[in-house]
Formats: sequence, structure tokens, C-alpha cells
Amino acid sequence: MTTPAPTPAGRSTVILTQDRPSHSKTFDNRDQAKIWIINNQLSRRNLTPEQSSNLRGMRYELEKKQNGERGPEKPGQNDQAFGTAEKIAKETGVSARTIRRDAQFSQAVDKMTPEEKADVLAGRAGYQTVTVCRGFAEPRQEE
Repeated sequence: MTTPAPTPAGRSTVILTQDRPSHSKTFDNRDQAKIWIINNQLSRRNLTPEQSSNLRGMRYELEKKQNGERGPEKPGQNDQAFGTAEKIAKETGVSARTIRRDAQFSQAVDKMTPEEKADVLAGRAGYQTVTVCRGFAEPRQEE
């Protein structure tokens, strides 16, 4: 189980427990702790495509909030500039456009009721990602 807990110096600590002695990690802020948890969840093999999209979108939004759209630092004259989406895309093996679409998907899922959210993320709802992002739900046509 992972839980972010605020510490006195404004840092966040994640305490890890799994029937073993507990381990802890310290982060500079709560968003970094959330990003670590998301990366940990993305490494699971049993995620549905919708769950992966949601997690990538959540990570993009958190990192974009921390670093800004173009990333944390300015590149030198001959260095290639990588923005937040490009960085995450490279790490997760998808395109930068997919990361931006995943962020839209994640925002749309956050606005759903808990029951709708569970169905969509489990892949049971029968809705396309594009349909969820548009804010209305049309069941997929079975072919």
C-alpha cells in the first residue's frame, strides 16, 4: 500500500508496506510523490488500456504543473528541446500526441461519477476514448 503523508518541512513521504518491514521515500512535494505512485502503477502488467491512458494523463498534468509545458530548463543552442509530453512519451513508448490526448481523457474521467469512472477504466462501459473526452457517451458499435 502506498500513502503520501505530509511532513513538517513541506516534504512528502510515501510509506511502502507489503507484509515486510516498511520502507519510506521522501519527496520535495506532494506532486512528486503522486508522480512516483503513478510510475509505480504504470509498471503493472494487468492494466487496461483505459487505466494506462488515465495514469499517463494524470502524470502529464502533474509534471506540466511542476515544470510548465516546455519542461524544467531551457536547452542550449544545439540541444533539442523536449517538452513535458515528449519526455513522458519517450519514457512510456507512445507519441507526444497520445500523452496530450490521455490528459484530456483523464480530465473527462475525473468529472464522472464513481460508478461511471469504474466502468470506463475497467473497459466495461463500451465507450471509445474520444467519446469520453467529448463529454458524452455513445456505446461502441459492435462489428
